[in-house]
Amino acid sequence: MNRFFAELKRRHVYRVAIAYGVVAWLLIQVATQVFPFFELSNFVVRVVVAASCPRFSSCADHCLGF
Repeated sequence: MNRFFAELKRRHVYRVAIAYGVVAWLLIQVATQVFPFFELSNFVVRVVVAASCPRFSSCADHCLGF
């Protein structure tokens, strides 16, 4: 198990995961604050939140592939 976590660290998966989390959080915050101002429905905010969740796993998979 230690070898697995060492490989994640070597490939900078932790760094990518933290960066993705920060960017996704910022995008969700902007969407929840700005979209109502432009009279966009709550559905659009839900789409932004729902789209950012599965993208995390694809981002981590991409990072592991290199």
